[in-house]
Amino acid sequence: MKISSTCSNALFTLFFPMTIVFWNCSTKKNTFIARQYHTLTAHYNVFFNGNEALKEGILTLENNHQDNFQQILSVWKEGSEKDHQSILPQMNRAEEKGYKTISLHSMEFGGIEYNKWIDDSYLLIAKANYYKGDFIKAKNIFEFVTTKYKKNLERYEAHLWLVKIALKTKNYPEAFNHLTTVKKAFEDKILNRKLVKFYYLTSIDYYNLTKNYDESIQCLQKVLPLVHSSRFKARLLFILAQVYQAKGDKQNAFETYQKVLQKNPPYNLAFHAKINLALTYDQSISTRKKIDLNSTLLKMAKDKKNEEYLDEIYYALAIYEFKLNNEQKALDYLKQSARKSSKNIYQKTLTYLTLANYLYERKKYREAQAYYDTLITIIPKDYPDLETIQQRQKILSKLVNYLVTIDREDSLQRIARMPEQERLALIDKLIQQYIIDEERKKQEERQRLSTLFQDNSQNLTNASSSWYFYNPQTVNFGKIEFRKRWGSRPLEDLWRLSNKQPTLTFEDISHQADTIEEDTNKASKNPRDRLFYLKDLPLTPEKLNQSNQRLENALFQVGYIYKTELQECTQAIPYLERHVNDFVESSNRPTSLYVLYTCYHDNLKDNNKANYYKNLLLSNYPESEYARILLDSNYWTKLKNQQKVSEIYYENTYNAFQKGQCDKVVYMADSALKSFVDPVLLSRFSYLRILCMGKLYGKDTLISLLKKEIKSFQQPIKKEAEQLLAFYQKESSSSQSFNPTSENINPPALFMKPNENDIHIFVCILDAKKSSSNTIKALFSDFNKQNYPDLNLSVGNVILNNERVMYSISQFKTKIDAMKYYQHVTSNSALLNQLLPANPIMFIISAPNYPIFYKNKNENEYLKFFKDHYFSP
Repeated sequence: MKISSTCSNALFTLFFPMTIVFWNCSTKKNTFIARQYHTLTAHYNVFFNGNEALKEGILTLENNHQDNFQQILSVWKEGSEKDHQSILPQMNRAEEKGYKTISLHSMEFGGIEYNKWIDDSYLLIAKANYYKGDFIKAKNIFEFVTTKYKKNLERYEAHLWLVKIALKTKNYPEAFNHLTTVKKAFEDKILNRKLVKFYYLTSIDYYNLTKNYDESIQCLQKVLPLVHSSRFKARLLFILAQVYQAKGDKQNAFETYQKVLQKNPPYNLAFHAKINLALTYDQSISTRKKIDLNSTLLKMAKDKKNEEYLDEIYYALAIYEFKLNNEQKALDYLKQSARKSSKNIYQKTLTYLTLANYLYERKKYREAQAYYDTLITIIPKDYPDLETIQQRQKILSKLVNYLVTIDREDSLQRIARMPEQERLALIDKLIQQYIIDEERKKQEERQRLSTLFQDNSQNLTNASSSWYFYNPQTVNFGKIEFRKRWGSRPLEDLWRLSNKQPTLTFEDISHQADTIEEDTNKASKNPRDRLFYLKDLPLTPEKLNQSNQRLENALFQVGYIYKTELQECTQAIPYLERHVNDFVESSNRPTSLYVLYTCYHDNLKDNNKANYYKNLLLSNYPESEYARILLDSNYWTKLKNQQKVSEIYYENTYNAFQKGQCDKVVYMADSALKSFVDPVLLSRFSYLRILCMGKLYGKDTLISLLKKEIKSFQQPIKKEAEQLLAFYQKESSSSQSFNPTSENINPPALFMKPNENDIHIFVCILDAKKSSSNTIKALFSDFNKQNYPDLNLSVGNVILNNERVMYSISQFKTKIDAMKYYQHVTSNSALLNQLLPANPIMFIISAPNYPIFYKNKNENEYLKFFKDHYFSP
């Protein structure tokens, strides 16, 4: 069909002007029309969509964010690392739109960008990577903006985002440098209102993390008038109150928490404002309005929606009662807080720490130790003063273990000294008490089950289904009742018959002696049998000697810990005096005498007692180091001077060892062994000598000398020598030559320690019969495409053995990138639900270790290595 000339002219008239317009809108032409066109389309098309995706992801983070109210809140609610994984699709879309805006609409001529949305697009890309947790990439792009667009205000926004990244990575000097740059622009009045607000908010987080609370207060006071959102203003007021509280300004903290409540804040904020009112309450504070905090908190405790916060409420009540000097009431509330501990690990830690510290300060060490033991199992790794808490727990655990040993051995020896009839009567009494206690426990359990049965009956009445086995609670109750009545019965015929007639076989007869011995062992483990109580009594000279050895060591250790670790001479003296008087032959007796002397002389200023123990020490142990100390006031100075000489000499000997000068090492070591006295240093010289003798005369000489000398070695040299000896004894048939290069020689590890910048691979091992390779590969490919489109990850699989298939996702440029992927996969319920039927084992592995694992194929061995090197701090 031919187009008429009239139609042709009309089409030309229509499309020719449009062609001219589009030609003039090219990014290659610096025209007014082109600039306006690309500025408009960049903003309201591609960039707009990317920015909306960013805002959608940020809103998700804010909604999912869980605040830790035991610390000063951060200004922004940015969620956890797991939350960041959940918004990867939105952040990827934002990043994609940012790049698309730049590629389609950038109009740079002569080094000048004429489209004002291009620098915003770079910021959009950087922010998306920040929320993805890729701080390195985000940092690079923000830094690019600060250098590329030096005349634009966006460079200061980039500096503030760089502050946020530095705070995330705890690089406080770098954060300070970026803040200083923006502060200068602020002082020069270059920043607009939006950036001024952003500057204050970023500064607040910086000053709080660096504990510069005065500066933080100033920023908070200045930014509050600039904030219009009532919810955000309430959050900032709460932070201001927390800063006052951290600074110790209770009055301002108390009054600011009251202001928070006046702002009608979100429930969590209001709840913790009321809690903190109690924590900052002081009787000396004069408030305009009196508040009955006790009634307020008790009312909160009765509210059902506060059930998960009962630990915090009771803790606040405890602190409030402490301030009113009601210590017993405060302790009761603290124990209730401990019993009501929920998922809030920081509050649980705070409760147990307060209880433990309270008892410790009052020298109730046994009770304090129980709370420190619990505390050490739950305390977060980032908790303040963690090392101090761990050290205190170790000291108290040692102390209490030795105290328990003393109580136990004293009790056992006391019973062993009783006449037999009296002893058996006591044991029978203990058995009767045990039976009474057991019956009481059974009665309580029956009562509990009865209550449970009534509740289940009610549930059955109200259930939508009437069949018994549709209700898991009633099924479980039935199982419990069956076991209570019949015990644990195997699935067999005539299961009701508990006394079936046995058939005696020749094999049974031949094992009767073993059965009698087994019955005796069972009796010794049965609290209803006398043997249970008799088995540990020191009724023979041999057992009494063993008991005395345990008692002697425990007495010495308790006294020593009280004096040296806890600085408690008054409590140390009874144990040390008993040790000195009861165990005259003990090797620890000189130490006990010296510690007693220092307690009476230095701490209690009792010269008579001090001289008594001094004379006892000098007369009985004149050659001991303690006697030398008492006789020569310069003894320690002389000893330190000798140690300096010996350490320098050892360093020279070790340098010769590293250079392979074994003849020189043997000569120097022989001289040292004759001249010095420090046992640890002598062990080091001897060990170096043996290594060089092995180098000079062979492996047999090495093994022979190690066997001969290893008993005299001190730790940690002894452990190293034992490892070396075990290794070469095991490898004695090997042809490998002996070539020591350092003092610490251990058998080679199977896997190599991963470096941060090693290429890594994610591995998922599945049961071959319960998985389809095509399905699994497609599953991971889709997951990677949706969440990691820029990494170009490949999915491969190999047969590990007849039953297991190994899928590998490669490759990741760093250990951190691989761990992020691992954490994302293992927290993605949709993906895991499809993998779980095939019993997955997942881990990451460095490229150098991958062939070692494939050759070895020992999953358990590598999983232990993975746990030690990828999760340990």
